Amino acid sequence: MRCPACGCEVESQGLICPGCGRPVTMAGPSSARRQHSVKKQKTRSPILGIILAAIGLAAIILLIRNYIYIHKATRREIRQGRASAKGSHDRGIHQQSAGNGEQNSTSIKALDLETKKIEKAGQAGEKRENPKKTEQPSYFGWNPGKPIPPDWRSMLGDLAGVVDAAQEARDLAEDGKAEQGLKRFEKAILEHPEARKLAGARGLRAWLYEQAGKQELEAGRPNSAAQDFLAGLDLAPDSPGLRAGIARAHMANHEFESALVQVERGLLASPSDPVLLELKSFLAWKLDDVQAAKKAAAKLTHTSPGSLRAAAMEMRINKEAAVEGKLRKLGRHFIIRYQGPRDRQTADLVMSALERTRQRLRRELGAEPQGLVVALLYTRQQFRGLTGSPAWAGGGFDGKIRLFTARADVHQLEVTASHEYVHALVFDLAGSNCPRWLQEGLAQYFQEDSRKDSLLSRLQGFKRFLPLSSLDKALINPDQSISALAYLESLTLVAYIIQKRGARDMVRALRRISQGQTTDAAIKTTCGDAPAKLLEKALADFK
Repeated sequence: MRCPACGCEVESQGLICPGCGRPVTMAGPSSARRQHSVKKQKTRSPILGIILAAIGLAAIILLIRNYIYIHKATRREIRQGRASAKGSHDRGIHQQSAGNGEQNSTSIKALDLETKKIEKAGQAGEKRENPKKTEQPSYFGWNPGKPIPPDWRSMLGDLAGVVDAAQEARDLAEDGKAEQGLKRFEKAILEHPEARKLAGARGLRAWLYEQAGKQELEAGRPNSAAQDFLAGLDLAPDSPGLRAGIARAHMANHEFESALVQVERGLLASPSDPVLLELKSFLAWKLDDVQAAKKAAAKLTHTSPGSLRAAAMEMRINKEAAVEGKLRKLGRHFIIRYQGPRDRQTADLVMSALERTRQRLRRELGAEPQGLVVALLYTRQQFRGLTGSPAWAGGGFDGKIRLFTARADVHQLEVTASHEYVHALVFDLAGSNCPRWLQEGLAQYFQEDSRKDSLLSRLQGFKRFLPLSSLDKALINPDQSISALAYLESLTLVAYIIQKRGARDMVRALRRISQGQTTDAAIKTTCGDAPAKLLEKALADFK
Protein backbone atom coordinates (compact mmCIF):
# COMPACT_ATOMS: atom_id res chain seq x y z
CA MET A 1 0.00 0.00 0.00
CA ARG A 2 1.35 3.40 -0.92
CA CYS A 3 1.16 6.59 1.16
CA PRO A 4 -1.26 8.98 -0.62
CA ALA A 5 0.96 11.96 0.41
CA CYS A 6 4.48 10.93 -0.63
CA GLY A 7 4.06 7.62 -2.43
CA CYS A 8 6.22 5.51 -0.11
CA GLU A 9 5.49 1.82 0.30
CA VAL A 10 3.63 1.02 3.54
CA GLU A 11 2.78 -2.49 4.61
CA SER A 12 -0.84 -1.84 5.70
CA GLN A 13 -3.35 0.84 6.53
CA GLY A 14 -2.94 2.51 9.89
CA LEU A 15 0.88 2.51 9.99
CA ILE A 16 3.18 5.54 9.94
CA CYS A 17 4.72 6.38 6.57
CA PRO A 18 8.54 6.17 6.87
CA GLY A 19 8.96 8.94 4.30
CA CYS A 20 6.62 11.73 5.60
CA GLY A 21 5.69 10.43 9.05
CA ARG A 22 1.91 10.65 8.44
CA PRO A 23 -0.56 7.89 9.24
CA VAL A 24 -1.80 6.11 6.16
CA THR A 25 -5.70 6.22 5.84
CA MET A 26 -7.38 5.37 2.54
CA ALA A 27 -11.07 6.02 1.82
CA GLY A 28 -13.11 2.82 1.64
CA PRO A 29 -15.69 1.90 -1.00
CA SER A 30 -18.68 3.08 1.08
CA SER A 31 -17.14 6.51 1.65
CA ALA A 32 -16.46 6.85 -2.03
CA ARG A 33 -20.02 6.05 -2.84
CA ARG A 34 -21.30 8.64 -0.36
CA GLN A 35 -19.05 11.30 -1.83
CA HIS A 36 -20.23 10.36 -5.33
CA SER A 37 -23.88 10.55 -4.22
CA VAL A 38 -23.45 14.01 -2.67
CA LYS A 39 -21.66 15.23 -5.79
CA LYS A 40 -24.49 13.81 -7.93
CA GLN A 41 -27.15 15.52 -5.80
CA LYS A 42 -25.32 18.82 -6.11
CA THR A 43 -25.31 18.44 -9.89
CA ARG A 44 -29.02 17.47 -10.00
CA SER A 45 -30.35 20.24 -7.72
CA PRO A 46 -30.07 23.17 -10.18
CA ILE A 47 -31.53 21.03 -13.00
CA LEU A 48 -34.64 20.22 -10.91
CA GLY A 49 -35.09 23.90 -10.06
CA ILE A 50 -34.92 24.84 -13.72
CA ILE A 51 -37.56 22.22 -14.60
CA LEU A 52 -39.95 23.40 -11.84
CA ALA A 53 -39.51 27.03 -12.89
CA ALA A 54 -40.33 26.11 -16.47
CA ILE A 55 -43.51 24.31 -15.39
CA GLY A 56 -44.61 27.28 -13.27
CA LEU A 57 -43.99 29.71 -16.12
CA ALA A 58 -46.05 27.53 -18.47
CA ALA A 59 -48.93 27.47 -15.96
CA ILE A 60 -48.86 31.27 -15.64
CA ILE A 61 -48.89 31.63 -19.43
CA LEU A 62 -51.94 29.32 -19.65
CA LEU A 63 -53.79 31.32 -16.96
CA ILE A 64 -53.09 34.59 -18.75
CA ARG A 65 -54.31 33.11 -22.06
CA ASN A 66 -57.52 31.87 -20.40
CA TYR A 67 -58.13 35.26 -18.79
CA ILE A 68 -57.66 37.04 -22.11
CA TYR A 69 -60.01 34.58 -23.83
CA ILE A 70 -62.74 34.97 -21.19
CA HIS A 71 -62.38 38.75 -21.20
CA LYS A 72 -62.74 38.88 -24.99
CA ALA A 73 -65.77 36.57 -24.85
CA THR A 74 -67.37 38.76 -22.19
CA ARG A 75 -66.83 41.89 -24.27
CA ARG A 76 -68.28 40.10 -27.31
CA GLU A 77 -71.40 39.11 -25.32
CA ILE A 78 -71.76 42.69 -24.10
CA ARG A 79 -71.52 44.01 -27.66
CA GLN A 80 -74.16 41.48 -28.74
CA GLY A 81 -76.37 42.54 -25.84
CA ARG A 82 -75.93 46.18 -26.77
CA ALA A 83 -76.83 45.43 -30.37
CA SER A 84 -79.96 43.54 -29.32
CA ALA A 85 -80.92 46.32 -26.92
CA LYS A 86 -80.32 49.11 -29.47
CA GLY A 87 -83.22 51.53 -29.56
CA SER A 88 -84.76 50.16 -26.32
CA HIS A 89 -85.48 52.89 -23.81
CA ASP A 90 -86.26 50.49 -20.95
CA ARG A 91 -82.87 48.78 -21.09
CA GLY A 92 -81.08 52.08 -20.60
CA ILE A 93 -77.71 51.23 -22.26
CA HIS A 94 -75.56 53.37 -24.52
CA GLN A 95 -76.85 53.69 -28.08
CA GLN A 96 -74.97 54.53 -31.23
CA SER A 97 -74.55 58.14 -32.19
CA ALA A 98 -77.24 59.30 -34.62
CA GLY A 99 -74.75 61.36 -36.64
CA ASN A 100 -71.94 58.94 -37.50
CA GLY A 101 -73.07 55.62 -36.05
CA GLU A 102 -70.02 55.37 -33.76
CA GLN A 103 -70.55 53.88 -30.30
CA ASN A 104 -70.04 55.92 -27.19
CA SER A 105 -66.82 55.01 -25.42
CA THR A 106 -67.20 53.14 -22.14
CA SER A 107 -64.76 51.97 -19.51
CA ILE A 108 -64.48 48.38 -18.32
CA LYS A 109 -66.45 49.31 -15.20
CA ALA A 110 -69.20 50.82 -17.32
CA LEU A 111 -69.30 47.65 -19.42
CA ASP A 112 -69.83 45.60 -16.26
CA LEU A 113 -72.71 47.88 -15.30
CA GLU A 114 -74.15 47.49 -18.78
CA THR A 115 -74.04 43.72 -18.43
CA LYS A 116 -76.11 43.92 -15.26
CA LYS A 117 -78.56 46.26 -16.97
CA ILE A 118 -78.92 43.83 -19.86
CA GLU A 119 -79.74 41.02 -17.43
CA LYS A 120 -82.34 43.19 -15.71
CA ALA A 121 -83.69 44.23 -19.08
CA GLY A 122 -84.11 40.59 -20.03
CA GLN A 123 -86.20 40.02 -16.93
CA ALA A 124 -88.23 43.16 -17.67
CA GLY A 125 -88.69 41.96 -21.24
CA GLU A 126 -90.08 38.66 -19.99
CA LYS A 127 -92.56 40.57 -17.85
CA ARG A 128 -93.58 42.70 -20.81
CA GLU A 129 -94.00 39.60 -22.96
CA ASN A 130 -96.17 38.03 -20.25
CA PRO A 131 -98.14 40.98 -18.84
CA LYS A 132 -100.23 40.57 -15.73
CA LYS A 133 -103.87 39.77 -16.30
CA THR A 134 -106.15 42.71 -15.74
CA GLU A 135 -109.74 42.80 -14.67
CA GLN A 136 -110.77 43.93 -18.14
CA PRO A 137 -109.01 41.54 -20.55
CA SER A 138 -109.63 41.18 -24.26
CA TYR A 139 -111.56 37.94 -23.72
CA PHE A 140 -109.86 35.74 -26.30
CA GLY A 141 -109.74 38.29 -29.08
CA TRP A 142 -112.70 40.56 -28.45
CA ASN A 143 -112.83 43.44 -25.99
CA PRO A 144 -116.43 44.39 -25.18
CA GLY A 145 -115.17 47.72 -23.88
CA LYS A 146 -114.57 48.87 -27.47
CA PRO A 147 -117.33 49.75 -29.95
CA ILE A 148 -118.19 47.21 -32.62
CA PRO A 149 -116.84 48.18 -36.06
CA PRO A 150 -119.65 48.87 -38.58
CA ASP A 151 -118.49 46.18 -41.00
CA TRP A 152 -118.37 43.60 -38.23
CA ARG A 153 -121.86 44.57 -37.03
CA SER A 154 -123.28 43.99 -40.50
CA MET A 155 -121.61 40.57 -40.66
CA LEU A 156 -123.04 39.54 -37.29
CA GLY A 157 -126.64 40.04 -38.28
CA ASP A 158 -128.85 38.98 -35.37
CA LEU A 159 -125.77 38.38 -33.20
CA ALA A 160 -125.07 42.10 -33.13
CA GLY A 161 -127.75 42.29 -30.43
CA VAL A 162 -125.79 39.78 -28.37
CA VAL A 163 -122.68 41.94 -28.56
CA ASP A 164 -124.77 44.93 -27.51
CA ALA A 165 -126.01 42.88 -24.57
CA ALA A 166 -122.40 42.12 -23.66
CA GLN A 167 -121.55 45.80 -23.61
CA GLU A 168 -124.61 46.52 -21.48
CA ALA A 169 -123.68 43.70 -19.09
CA ARG A 170 -120.22 45.13 -18.67
CA ASP A 171 -121.58 48.60 -17.96
CA LEU A 172 -123.90 47.16 -15.30
CA ALA A 173 -121.02 45.28 -13.67
CA GLU A 174 -118.88 48.40 -13.49
CA ASP A 175 -121.82 50.21 -11.86
CA GLY A 176 -121.92 47.59 -9.09
CA LYS A 177 -124.72 45.51 -10.63
CA ALA A 178 -122.79 42.49 -11.88
CA GLU A 179 -125.62 40.06 -11.12
CA GLN A 180 -127.98 42.04 -13.36
CA GLY A 181 -125.34 42.23 -16.06
CA LEU A 182 -124.79 38.48 -15.88
CA LYS A 183 -128.51 37.80 -16.24
CA ARG A 184 -128.71 40.19 -19.19
CA PHE A 185 -125.89 38.48 -21.06
CA GLU A 186 -127.06 34.94 -20.21
CA LYS A 187 -130.51 35.80 -21.55
CA ALA A 188 -129.02 37.02 -24.84
CA ILE A 189 -127.04 33.81 -25.21
CA LEU A 190 -130.11 31.66 -24.52
CA GLU A 191 -131.99 33.50 -27.26
CA HIS A 192 -129.06 32.98 -29.67
CA PRO A 193 -127.21 29.74 -28.76
CA GLU A 194 -124.83 30.24 -31.68
CA ALA A 195 -123.51 33.31 -29.83
CA ARG A 196 -121.50 30.96 -27.59
CA LYS A 197 -119.10 30.60 -30.53
CA LEU A 198 -118.29 34.30 -30.42
CA ALA A 199 -114.75 35.04 -29.38
CA GLY A 200 -114.79 36.37 -25.85
CA ALA A 201 -118.26 35.15 -24.80
CA ARG A 202 -116.83 32.56 -22.40
CA GLY A 203 -114.27 34.96 -20.98
CA LEU A 204 -116.85 37.70 -20.48
CA ARG A 205 -119.09 35.38 -18.49
CA ALA A 206 -116.11 34.43 -16.28
CA TRP A 207 -115.33 38.11 -15.71
CA LEU A 208 -118.96 38.86 -14.84
CA TYR A 209 -119.00 36.03 -12.30
CA GLU A 210 -115.80 37.42 -10.77
CA GLN A 211 -117.31 40.90 -10.43
CA ALA A 212 -120.51 39.46 -8.98
CA GLY A 213 -118.48 37.53 -6.39
CA LYS A 214 -116.55 40.62 -5.38
CA GLN A 215 -119.75 42.58 -4.91
CA GLU A 216 -121.24 39.78 -2.81
CA LEU A 217 -118.14 39.83 -0.61
CA GLU A 218 -118.42 43.58 -0.13
CA ALA A 219 -122.05 43.08 0.90
CA GLY A 220 -121.00 40.57 3.56
CA ARG A 221 -122.31 37.44 1.80
CA PRO A 222 -119.23 35.19 1.47
CA ASN A 223 -121.17 32.00 0.70
CA SER A 224 -122.95 33.58 -2.27
CA ALA A 225 -119.64 35.07 -3.37
CA ALA A 226 -117.99 31.64 -3.31
CA GLN A 227 -120.70 30.25 -5.57
CA ASP A 228 -120.12 33.03 -8.11
CA PHE A 229 -116.34 32.51 -8.05
CA LEU A 230 -116.74 28.75 -8.52
CA ALA A 231 -119.07 29.28 -11.48
CA GLY A 232 -116.45 31.55 -13.01
CA LEU A 233 -113.71 28.95 -12.46
CA ASP A 234 -115.70 26.45 -14.53
CA LEU A 235 -115.28 28.88 -17.44
CA ALA A 236 -111.71 30.06 -16.71
CA PRO A 237 -109.93 27.43 -14.55
CA ASP A 238 -106.58 29.27 -14.52
CA SER A 239 -107.90 32.70 -13.52
CA PRO A 240 -105.88 34.04 -10.55
CA GLY A 241 -108.60 36.58 -9.76
CA LEU A 242 -111.23 33.87 -9.32
CA ARG A 243 -108.90 31.78 -7.15
CA ALA A 244 -108.16 34.81 -5.00
CA GLY A 245 -111.90 35.46 -4.74
CA ILE A 246 -112.63 31.97 -3.43
CA ALA A 247 -109.78 32.32 -0.93
CA ARG A 248 -111.21 35.61 0.34
CA ALA A 249 -114.64 34.02 0.70
CA HIS A 250 -113.09 31.31 2.90
CA MET A 251 -111.23 33.96 4.87
CA ALA A 252 -114.48 35.84 5.49
CA ASN A 253 -115.78 32.62 7.05
CA HIS A 254 -112.50 32.25 9.04
CA GLU A 255 -111.62 29.11 7.07
CA PHE A 256 -107.96 30.00 6.72
CA GLU A 257 -106.67 26.50 5.90
CA SER A 258 -109.18 26.17 3.03
CA ALA A 259 -108.24 29.64 1.82
CA LEU A 260 -104.57 28.69 1.72
CA VAL A 261 -105.41 25.58 -0.35
CA GLN A 262 -107.13 27.77 -2.96
CA VAL A 263 -104.19 30.18 -3.04
CA GLU A 264 -101.72 27.33 -3.55
CA ARG A 265 -103.80 26.00 -6.46
CA GLY A 266 -103.88 29.43 -8.03
CA LEU A 267 -100.11 29.81 -7.71
CA LEU A 268 -99.59 26.57 -9.63
CA ALA A 269 -101.08 28.26 -12.69
CA SER A 270 -99.88 31.81 -11.94
CA PRO A 271 -96.76 31.54 -9.73
CA SER A 272 -95.96 35.27 -9.87
CA ASP A 273 -99.43 36.73 -9.39
CA PRO A 274 -99.03 39.52 -6.78
CA VAL A 275 -102.53 39.15 -5.32
CA LEU A 276 -102.09 35.44 -4.70
CA LEU A 277 -98.60 35.95 -3.26
CA GLU A 278 -99.89 38.58 -0.85
CA LEU A 279 -102.70 36.27 0.25
CA LYS A 280 -100.26 33.40 0.75
CA SER A 281 -97.97 35.55 2.85
CA PHE A 282 -100.86 36.68 5.08
CA LEU A 283 -102.42 33.22 5.42
CA ALA A 284 -99.11 31.54 6.26
CA TRP A 285 -98.50 34.26 8.85
CA LYS A 286 -102.01 33.79 10.26
CA LEU A 287 -101.51 30.01 10.50
CA ASP A 288 -98.24 30.49 12.42
CA ASP A 289 -95.89 29.55 9.59
CA VAL A 290 -93.73 32.67 9.66
CA GLN A 291 -90.96 31.19 7.51
CA ALA A 292 -93.40 30.37 4.67
CA ALA A 293 -94.87 33.85 5.02
CA LYS A 294 -91.36 35.31 4.79
CA LYS A 295 -90.64 33.44 1.53
CA ALA A 296 -93.94 34.51 -0.04
CA ALA A 297 -93.36 38.13 0.97
CA ALA A 298 -89.84 38.08 -0.51
CA LYS A 299 -91.18 36.72 -3.81
CA LEU A 300 -93.93 39.33 -3.80
CA THR A 301 -91.36 42.11 -3.38
CA HIS A 302 -89.29 40.61 -6.20
CA THR A 303 -92.26 40.46 -8.61
CA SER A 304 -93.60 43.88 -7.54
CA PRO A 305 -90.44 45.92 -6.92
CA GLY A 306 -92.23 49.27 -6.88
CA SER A 307 -95.00 48.26 -4.46
CA LEU A 308 -94.77 50.00 -1.10
CA ARG A 309 -97.43 47.64 0.24
CA ALA A 310 -95.30 44.60 -0.65
CA ALA A 311 -92.19 46.16 0.88
CA ALA A 312 -94.05 47.02 4.10
CA MET A 313 -95.42 43.47 4.37
CA GLU A 314 -91.97 41.92 3.90
CA MET A 315 -90.45 44.30 6.47
CA ARG A 316 -93.10 43.47 9.05
CA ILE A 317 -92.82 39.70 8.60
CA ASN A 318 -89.02 39.84 8.70
CA LYS A 319 -89.18 41.74 11.99
CA GLU A 320 -91.44 39.10 13.46
CA ALA A 321 -89.32 36.22 12.11
CA ALA A 322 -86.25 37.73 13.80
CA VAL A 323 -87.80 37.45 17.27
CA GLU A 324 -90.05 34.44 16.72
CA GLY A 325 -90.15 32.11 19.69
CA LYS A 326 -88.32 28.86 19.08
CA LEU A 327 -90.64 26.74 21.26
CA ARG A 328 -94.35 26.06 20.88
CA LYS A 329 -97.10 24.96 23.21
CA LEU A 330 -100.05 23.59 21.28
CA GLY A 331 -103.55 23.23 22.70
CA ARG A 332 -106.95 22.46 21.22
CA HIS A 333 -107.75 26.14 20.73
CA PHE A 334 -104.44 27.98 21.16
CA ILE A 335 -100.81 28.03 20.03
CA ILE A 336 -98.37 29.68 22.44
CA ARG A 337 -94.90 30.62 21.17
CA TYR A 338 -92.18 31.49 23.67
CA GLN A 339 -88.44 32.13 23.63
CA GLY A 340 -86.86 29.38 25.72
CA PRO A 341 -87.32 26.74 28.46
CA ARG A 342 -87.33 29.36 31.24
CA ASP A 343 -90.60 30.78 29.78
CA ARG A 344 -92.39 27.41 29.84
CA GLN A 345 -94.15 28.13 33.14
CA THR A 346 -95.27 31.54 31.87
CA ALA A 347 -96.63 29.89 28.71
CA ASP A 348 -98.64 27.49 30.89
CA LEU A 349 -100.13 30.41 32.86
CA VAL A 350 -101.09 32.27 29.67
CA MET A 351 -102.66 29.13 28.18
CA SER A 352 -104.76 28.61 31.33
CA ALA A 353 -105.94 32.25 31.36
CA LEU A 354 -106.92 32.08 27.68
CA GLU A 355 -108.79 28.82 28.14
CA ARG A 356 -110.73 30.14 31.16
CA THR A 357 -111.76 33.25 29.22
CA ARG A 358 -112.77 31.17 26.19
CA GLN A 359 -115.05 28.92 28.24
CA ARG A 360 -116.63 31.84 30.11
CA LEU A 361 -117.37 33.87 26.96
CA ARG A 362 -118.75 30.84 25.21
CA ARG A 363 -121.28 30.52 28.04
CA GLU A 364 -122.12 34.25 28.20
CA LEU A 365 -122.02 35.15 24.51
CA GLY A 366 -122.45 31.84 22.73
CA ALA A 367 -119.42 32.62 20.53
CA GLU A 368 -115.71 31.86 20.24
CA PRO A 369 -113.05 32.48 17.58
CA GLN A 370 -112.98 30.00 14.74
CA GLY A 371 -109.65 28.25 14.31
CA LEU A 372 -106.58 28.38 16.52
CA VAL A 373 -105.65 31.62 18.28
CA VAL A 374 -101.90 32.32 18.28
CA ALA A 375 -100.26 34.01 21.27
CA LEU A 376 -96.61 35.10 21.29
CA LEU A 377 -94.50 35.89 24.35
CA TYR A 378 -91.69 38.44 24.12
CA THR A 379 -89.21 40.26 26.25
CA ARG A 380 -90.05 43.91 26.91
CA GLN A 381 -87.49 45.11 24.35
CA GLN A 382 -88.78 42.72 21.65
CA PHE A 383 -92.38 43.74 22.34
CA ARG A 384 -91.67 47.47 22.09
CA GLY A 385 -89.58 47.10 18.94
CA LEU A 386 -92.13 44.90 17.17
CA THR A 387 -95.41 46.60 18.13
CA GLY A 388 -94.38 50.21 18.77
CA SER A 389 -96.87 50.25 21.68
CA PRO A 390 -96.74 52.97 24.35
CA ALA A 391 -94.85 52.27 27.56
CA TRP A 392 -98.00 51.61 29.57
CA ALA A 393 -99.29 48.87 27.22
CA GLY A 394 -98.85 45.28 28.38
CA GLY A 395 -100.11 43.49 25.29
CA GLY A 396 -101.59 43.86 21.83
CA PHE A 397 -103.62 42.11 19.16
CA ASP A 398 -103.08 42.44 15.41
CA GLY A 399 -104.37 39.06 14.29
CA LYS A 400 -102.16 37.43 16.95
CA ILE A 401 -102.02 38.02 20.69
CA ARG A 402 -98.69 39.59 21.68
CA LEU A 403 -97.56 39.80 25.32
CA PHE A 404 -94.32 40.63 27.04
CA THR A 405 -93.37 38.45 29.99
CA ALA A 406 -91.20 40.77 32.08
CA ARG A 407 -94.05 41.53 34.45
CA ALA A 408 -93.40 40.57 38.05
CA ASP A 409 -97.18 40.54 38.63
CA VAL A 410 -98.34 37.17 37.26
CA HIS A 411 -101.99 38.05 37.88
CA GLN A 412 -101.69 41.15 35.69
CA LEU A 413 -100.20 39.03 32.87
CA GLU A 414 -103.21 36.70 33.06
CA VAL A 415 -105.60 39.67 32.96
CA THR A 416 -103.78 41.10 29.94
CA ALA A 417 -103.94 37.74 28.13
CA SER A 418 -107.68 37.58 28.85
CA HIS A 419 -108.13 41.16 27.58
CA GLU A 420 -106.37 40.40 24.30
CA TYR A 421 -108.42 37.22 23.83
CA VAL A 422 -111.58 39.35 23.85
CA HIS A 423 -110.00 41.43 21.07
CA ALA A 424 -109.49 38.22 19.08
CA LEU A 425 -113.15 37.29 19.56
CA VAL A 426 -114.42 40.76 18.57
CA PHE A 427 -112.27 40.67 15.43
CA ASP A 428 -113.67 37.24 14.61
CA LEU A 429 -117.25 38.51 14.98
CA ALA A 430 -117.01 41.97 13.41
CA GLY A 431 -113.86 41.98 11.28
CA SER A 432 -111.71 45.05 10.87
CA ASN A 433 -114.63 47.52 10.64
CA CYS A 434 -115.30 47.60 14.37
CA PRO A 435 -114.31 50.99 15.88
CA ARG A 436 -111.58 51.07 18.51
CA TRP A 437 -113.85 52.37 21.27
CA LEU A 438 -116.17 49.36 20.89
CA GLN A 439 -113.25 46.92 20.84
CA GLU A 440 -111.66 48.36 23.98
CA GLY A 441 -114.97 48.69 25.81
CA LEU A 442 -115.80 45.03 25.20
CA ALA A 443 -112.27 43.87 26.07
CA GLN A 444 -112.41 45.67 29.44
CA TYR A 445 -115.91 44.43 30.15
CA PHE A 446 -115.26 40.74 29.49
CA GLN A 447 -111.63 40.38 30.63
CA GLU A 448 -110.78 38.56 33.84
CA ASP A 449 -110.95 40.82 36.89
CA SER A 450 -113.18 43.23 34.95
CA ARG A 451 -113.16 46.85 36.06
CA LYS A 452 -116.86 47.39 35.32
CA ASP A 453 -117.79 47.09 39.01
CA SER A 454 -115.73 50.16 39.95
CA LEU A 455 -117.17 52.43 37.25
CA LEU A 456 -119.14 54.68 39.57
CA SER A 457 -116.23 55.59 41.84
CA ARG A 458 -113.86 56.09 38.91
CA LEU A 459 -116.24 58.30 36.91
CA GLN A 460 -116.69 60.65 39.84
CA GLY A 461 -113.11 61.76 39.45
CA PHE A 462 -113.83 63.44 36.08
CA LYS A 463 -115.77 66.66 35.49
CA ARG A 464 -115.57 66.75 31.70
CA PHE A 465 -115.91 63.91 29.20
CA LEU A 466 -114.87 63.27 25.62
CA PRO A 467 -117.42 63.08 22.79
CA LEU A 468 -117.83 59.71 21.10
CA SER A 469 -116.32 61.01 17.85
CA SER A 470 -112.96 61.63 19.54
CA LEU A 471 -112.69 58.38 21.53
CA ASP A 472 -110.79 56.38 18.90
CA LYS A 473 -107.94 58.90 18.69
CA ALA A 474 -107.92 59.51 22.44
CA LEU A 475 -107.46 55.78 23.12
CA ILE A 476 -103.99 55.87 21.51
CA ASN A 477 -102.99 59.28 22.87
CA PRO A 478 -99.52 59.14 24.49
CA ASP A 479 -100.89 61.29 27.34
CA GLN A 480 -102.02 58.58 29.74
CA SER A 481 -104.56 60.84 31.47
CA ILE A 482 -106.41 61.32 28.15
CA SER A 483 -106.18 57.65 27.11
CA ALA A 484 -107.35 56.56 30.59
CA LEU A 485 -110.49 58.70 30.26
CA ALA A 486 -111.14 57.32 26.76
CA TYR A 487 -110.83 53.75 28.05
CA LEU A 488 -113.18 54.53 30.91
CA GLU A 489 -115.83 56.07 28.63
CA SER A 490 -115.62 53.11 26.22
CA LEU A 491 -116.22 50.72 29.11
CA THR A 492 -119.08 52.88 30.40
CA LEU A 493 -120.90 52.82 27.06
CA VAL A 494 -120.50 49.06 26.56
CA ALA A 495 -121.59 48.34 30.14
CA TYR A 496 -124.69 50.51 29.66
CA ILE A 497 -125.68 48.75 26.40
CA ILE A 498 -125.22 45.27 27.89
CA GLN A 499 -127.10 46.28 31.04
CA LYS A 500 -130.06 47.51 28.98
CA ARG A 501 -130.06 44.97 26.13
CA GLY A 502 -127.97 41.95 27.18
CA ALA A 503 -124.68 40.53 25.98
CA ARG A 504 -126.21 38.48 23.16
CA ASP A 505 -127.59 41.65 21.52
CA MET A 506 -124.10 43.05 21.48
CA VAL A 507 -122.95 39.97 19.56
CA ARG A 508 -125.76 40.53 17.05
CA ALA A 509 -124.60 44.11 16.56
CA LEU A 510 -121.04 42.92 15.92
CA ARG A 511 -122.24 40.46 13.28
CA ARG A 512 -124.21 43.21 11.56
CA ILE A 513 -121.00 45.25 11.39
CA SER A 514 -119.24 42.30 9.74
CA GLN A 515 -122.03 42.20 7.13
CA GLY A 516 -121.31 45.74 6.04
CA GLN A 517 -123.53 47.89 8.28
CA THR A 518 -122.00 50.94 9.89
CA THR A 519 -121.45 50.82 13.64
CA ASP A 520 -124.11 53.48 14.22
CA ALA A 521 -126.67 51.60 12.11
CA ALA A 522 -125.86 48.21 13.67
CA ILE A 523 -126.13 49.48 17.28
CA LYS A 524 -129.22 51.56 16.53
CA THR A 525 -130.94 48.54 14.95
CA THR A 526 -130.02 46.37 17.93
CA CYS A 527 -130.34 48.83 20.82
CA GLY A 528 -132.85 51.37 19.50
CA ASP A 529 -130.55 54.39 19.67
CA ALA A 530 -127.31 55.73 18.18
CA PRO A 531 -124.05 55.19 20.14
CA ALA A 532 -123.49 58.93 20.78
CA LYS A 533 -126.93 59.23 22.38
CA LEU A 534 -126.36 56.07 24.39
CA LEU A 535 -123.06 57.46 25.71
CA GLU A 536 -124.82 60.58 26.98
CA LYS A 537 -127.40 58.44 28.76
CA ALA A 538 -124.72 56.15 30.18
CA LEU A 539 -122.69 59.00 31.64
CA ALA A 540 -125.83 60.55 33.09
CA ASP A 541 -126.81 57.23 34.74
CA PHE A 542 -123.39 56.50 36.21
CA LYS A 543 -122.74 59.99 37.57
